[in-house]
Amino acid sequence: MNELKIDLKLVDTDFTAVEAKEVVLALFDYKIRFHQAKRFSNEERFNKDIHHSELRISELKKERERLVEFFEKADKSARITVSSKVDIIEVASNQERKTA
Repeated sequence: MNELKIDLKLVDTDFTAVEAKEVVLALFDYKIRFHQAKRFSNEERFNKDIHHSELRISELKKERERLVEFFEKADKSARITVSSKVDIIEVASNQERKTA
């Protein structure tokens, strides 16, 4: 089987401190809402184990707190470089999923 893979640049630019905070917090907030919706759906509709989503929400909230602390310390007039790469790789359907 040929490995299907793509590498993407999600963010790669300089922002004002306010813009950088807004962009990165929006990404974290989206991921938190994604897992909250998934947890709700799995619990209510399918009565599935929600441990993975609960764990991931906790991890994302901790990282979000670290981000807020960073921006509280950052010089408000500074330029902030934000860079984020996304690697997408197709895996066999019988392999266990990694943390989202």
